[in-house]
Amino acid sequence: MIVNLKIKYTNDKEGKVFVLLRIFEGDRTPYYILNDPNIYIRTGSITKRFEEIAHPDVQKMLFEKKNEAKKTCNLNNEIAASIYDNKINQSQLELDRMKATELQKPEEDRKKLFSKRLGIDGVSISAITLQPYYPAKNMVQPKTLMDEINEYRVLLHQAHYPQQERSFTPIPNGIFAFHYNDRSGGIRSEQIFTNGLFCDYFDISEYNPDTKEKVLAISHLIVRLKLILHSARKFYVKYGYQGGLTGNINITNTADARLGDIHRFDWGDLELTFLPSLNVPFELDTVILNDDENLKLFLRDRIEEIYWCFGLDVVPKSLMDALLA
Repeated sequence: MIVNLKIKYTNDKEGKVFVLLRIFEGDRTPYYILNDPNIYIRTGSITKRFEEIAHPDVQKMLFEKKNEAKKTCNLNNEIAASIYDNKINQSQLELDRMKATELQKPEEDRKKLFSKRLGIDGVSISAITLQPYYPAKNMVQPKTLMDEINEYRVLLHQAHYPQQERSFTPIPNGIFAFHYNDRSGGIRSEQIFTNGLFCDYFDISEYNPDTKEKVLAISHLIVRLKLILHSARKFYVKYGYQGGLTGNINITNTADARLGDIHRFDWGDLELTFLPSLNVPFELDTVILNDDENLKLFLRDRIEEIYWCFGLDVVPKSLMDALLA
């Protein structure tokens, strides 16, 4: 882990120098902070490990702090998921009403609407979350989050994130954009919260026009991940967050699909997946997020991990270069 810190030291007097370290919030010992206003001066050997000198009560407090952080992160994810699920249910009812209306028309005039369950059948939804490891107070007011959306919007690979302001509606402590395709069943959902949580749902499935087989466009997933990370970078810098980050990548309905790549319409001989779903948790911090080279290394590791989980031990160099460009 790269530690986020500031160092100040005094001028050398009689061979003695005082060094002051400010270590920012982290997600692993010994880089937790205690929020203690006192300044401690330590002389002599400083080679002992943190665990050897920490009081048992301090270690217990740090352990409990980490557990509480995990609970809060999980609760944040559950809230975001419930908002998404509720919108899916509302959209399904809307789609059902559209189908009923179409049935009243002559058959030749009817629109061909999606006939399966939204967000479940015939699609593979990637869900990506990212948030501070230690969720704290809200960084910004919800209305400001909406008004300043252009300041943390990014454009990569001819795609932008977040969507335009007019696509978003208010939700408790955040903003929410949702769209579904009434013909293909494709989903696009974005949630951004004032506590720094990003939650994204996106359909990464394609269909081979010749074989009608479902293809997982992994490149779409990686592009979404890159968009979220780069937007989050601007968001956390703007609203003053430094520290650890935790996230997750989940893909549903992956069994019996083919793995696609960046060449969207060059179907070729694609590998068949065997996993029913895929879940990839990850951790990083704002030091990595704010450095282009370290962020590329982080993305490379995630790409290799995803392909490995799907049974491919080597990611083609041309594909890796295209995804990291």
